[in-house]
Amino acid sequence: MWVVSLPDGISRQAILSQLDHILASEEFVASPKIQILLRYLVTATLDDDTEHLKGYTIGIDVFDRDESFDPMLDSIVRVQVGRLRKMLAHYYVTAGEPQKILIEIPKGQYGAVFTDLADSADDEPPPDDPSASPQDMVAGDGEPLKAPRFALWAAAAVIVVAALAAFLFMRWDSGENDQVPRPQIALLKFSASAQDPLALQLAEELHEAVALSLTRQQLFPVLILSGDPGWHDARQSTRSGDLPFLHVHAFVRRRGDGLEVSAQLMKTEGEQLLWTGSRQSAGDSRSEVDALAMELSQELHLRTILAVRDLMLDDPRANDTPWLLYLNAAWVPGKAEDSMVWEKQRVAYARRAVELDPQFGAAHAVLADKLAYLANVDTQMEEQGARGEAIDHARDALAYGSDDPKAISSLTSYYWHAGEMDLSEKMAQRTVALDPGNGLAAFQAIVHPYTCAHVPENVISRAERFDASMIADNPTRWVTQTWLNQLYLNNGDIGKAETAGRKSFVIFRTPDTSLRFAATLVAAGKVAEAREAVATIAPNWPHLNLHHYAETVIPRRCGSQNEASHIRMLYEQMAKAVCATMADAPACALSVKDRSFIR
Repeated sequence: MWVVSLPDGISRQAILSQLDHILASEEFVASPKIQILLRYLVTATLDDDTEHLKGYTIGIDVFDRDESFDPMLDSIVRVQVGRLRKMLAHYYVTAGEPQKILIEIPKGQYGAVFTDLADSADDEPPPDDPSASPQDMVAGDGEPLKAPRFALWAAAAVIVVAALAAFLFMRWDSGENDQVPRPQIALLKFSASAQDPLALQLAEELHEAVALSLTRQQLFPVLILSGDPGWHDARQSTRSGDLPFLHVHAFVRRRGDGLEVSAQLMKTEGEQLLWTGSRQSAGDSRSEVDALAMELSQELHLRTILAVRDLMLDDPRANDTPWLLYLNAAWVPGKAEDSMVWEKQRVAYARRAVELDPQFGAAHAVLADKLAYLANVDTQMEEQGARGEAIDHARDALAYGSDDPKAISSLTSYYWHAGEMDLSEKMAQRTVALDPGNGLAAFQAIVHPYTCAHVPENVISRAERFDASMIADNPTRWVTQTWLNQLYLNNGDIGKAETAGRKSFVIFRTPDTSLRFAATLVAAGKVAEAREAVATIAPNWPHLNLHHYAETVIPRRCGSQNEASHIRMLYEQMAKAVCATMADAPACALSVKDRSFIR
């Protein structure tokens, strides 16, 4: 347990007095919930109450969440503490009189930090003569006069504002030369009717949440604009040359008892609409508003990456620019092909990125993910040592990209393919901590621990709610549906498993998702349809073998989880049933059992 250490000469009462001054300011008076939050954090810090400085406890105590509150999925605490930091910075910059104590909530923690801004107040000289010259400001013995408290406070305020400025503009660290130009994204001020205070407040909070999400992806520079919407001025700010310049805007309006948010993603040049979508809440309670903010933030996080990737698809610089190679290599829901050829091309992109920039952690992570995946679904890749190479790239990804959410996100999938579920869960949680807007990672943190385990009902409910929260055309839906297929299958609910698997299969399919669906169909007695599902993907995966998958990959992935033997049995039954009339097909070759695979 850490212990609060107050600066010399500063008392608890003095801190509480400073707190009262802050809470009485106009901006804080207009935000009662932020007032409560600041007093809560300061008091808990002074009381050395670390339990009350955790996101879960703050969500329950301050924001009225119930015991099912999950800070990984609901960003209310992170967003509101971020808002509090900016309000504190603004308070110290605009305060009309010198402040005695600086109260801060440093980034990365919820505990407050206190700094004494007073400097020998009792000995402070009288106010300076406004007519005095700089030379007159020197004492007779040649020593400068003591700086008044205001100067010390102002210096501290500059530090706060600098930290705030750092928050408002993204940093990116791919390991490559930052002089390589990249597309830019302007986040315009979100709009609402001036006659609707709640809609105006939501527009501001949505803007903050989306700003945090977009800046944390560390891929494209983000210009966060708080003035009146206008992308023409934003376009003039671009330094991306002939690269795409995008802007995001949203409008909030009252709709029945709830609120509706309509968002647009535009290519600024030519005002080309790239994506538009809307979300609506049933009511305007705090929890519903927060959920709306998170959903929009996650949606825009995905859509901006997809838009830039598509716009740069045929760019001639793609083969010589590490970040472009990474963008083409990384798995992002959207346009893709279900084939070995497609996946090997992604591997080639990532290899080229690492060749150009050996310290590009995110590219190493993509290689680890892809190679581990291909080793599971392509017997030739496994025989050629893909699993061992994946381990090496995972090690490099951690060495060069430990704070990069892109790298950690890919490692989440790598560890899942490698059968290390504990590490996969930790990587998913780490990704969300680095980038709360990464909705896929938030979902993976829920489901990966139950890959081959009995699933508690509350976990299934969370996964179902997550899927239901997505916009209908969200390209990630096939992922959430195939995972619902798995969760239901683990619990023996074959009917629901089949329904979810069918939805996923229609949207997109991979060997993992297709064989999961086929195993479900065989369990439901629909063997002919299971054969059709396998036959659909088999031509694109010439070295996929059902027996190897059931007897080697599934046990490796499941480990000692409590439903491991049951899941293996389902896949073995699938392989036997499907291959009963497909014995000559490459996917059913029994000789694979006699080969020496790298285990």
